Amino acid sequence: MRTLQIFPLLFLATGLMAQDLNPPLSTKIWDDFSLQNVSSKGHKFLGYATVTLGAAAILVKKLEGDAPGQASDAHKILGESAAIAAGTTIVAGFVAHFDKLSFSGDLLTWNNLHALTALTGASILASAAFVGGSDIHSNLGILGTALMGLAIVLEG
Repeated sequence: MRTLQIFPLLFLATGLMAQDLNPPLSTKIWDDFSLQNVSSKGHKFLGYATVTLGAAAILVKKLEGDAPGQASDAHKILGESAAIAAGTTIVAGFVAHFDKLSFSGDLLTWNNLHALTALTGASILASAAFVGGSDIHSNLGILGTALMGLAIVLEG
């Protein structure tokens, strides 16, 4: 439940990142406001947040050195937050950039590779949250975070 407390802050920060703070502030915000514009900037911010949260969850677990199957509250909160942020990143990316994906002809475009890598990484990261405490949990968390990071590098 504590994981969900982070998300109002993420969405507030996303909204702030989506605003162009050049004067005049009162008219500029609403002139540039669109679902696609907010989703695009939110998608980028959430992608970075996902990798940061995933890396922080990995780092906390390594520093604490808990036995396999045991995790601190900090690791659980960071890991669950990374999984939720990954899903939110995917949704925001599809809303903002669906028109850039190619479904016919050349399927191996940079945008398609970016989307496929991110979708795979988010799925693996989310599955790590569901199998917490198992032997494969850490491998899934690391792989999912790494693929989300690779998706940022492949951004077209």
